[in-house]
Amino acid sequence: MISIRPFNDADGPRMLEIERLCSQGDEKYAMGVKKTDIISRYMMYDNWKIMVAEEDGHVAGWIGWTIKHAPTDKKPHTYLVEVMVHPKFRRKGIASVLARAAEKSAVEAGSDHIYCYIFEPNYASRSLFE
Repeated sequence: MISIRPFNDADGPRMLEIERLCSQGDEKYAMGVKKTDIISRYMMYDNWKIMVAEEDGHVAGWIGWTIKHAPTDKKPHTYLVEVMVHPKFRRKGIASVLARAAEKSAVEAGSDHIYCYIFEPNYASRSLFE
């Protein structure tokens, strides 16, 4: 059974392991940073959130986003930073459940849209959001 809950600091090491197994986290698509802290990329944002998916007590994946405001009209919008699911837990709908959690949060924050960036060879993410 999949459960979704807020991130806590104890999740960090497992999340780093999962990131290394995901297509944007290997040597070919690495972000150019050798991270020791999974949330370091979120620290530049004032308003960020990470939700973790668990299955049978194991961290199976997560989604992270931030609510930003357009500089011109100050309307809120949601930047989806990342979605990661451990390869052993894929094809179980976990990414879809996580995406719905982020979408719900975006609506509650009054966001008028959600956006993200996807590396071209990341076919799983492309099909999730198309």
